[in-house]
Amino acid sequence: MAYIHHTWVDGEIITPEKMNNLEEGADEKSIPGPPGEQGPPGEPGPKGDGFTGEAVLLSVLEENADNSAITGKINEIIGILAARGVTKGA
Repeated sequence: MAYIHHTWVDGEIITPEKMNNLEEGADEKSIPGPPGEQGPPGEPGPKGDGFTGEAVLLSVLEENADNSAITGKINEIIGILAARGVTKGA
């Protein structure tokens, strides 16, 4: 049933039929139309933080590694993180 406009007046009784007519009109208007053409691309957003680049294979330290080997490994990891933009290595 198509929506039929109703002009309400003071003192009028609200009936289920009139309310259902109003609901049907709202349903008809709420159906979206066909999508429009895609607009131009927007400006790129700011560069996000996080990992970039290819995965890097890190070797595991031996259990009995000395301080020099441990320091070297930590510096290697810091260098990889800095190259990926996760931290700023010094």
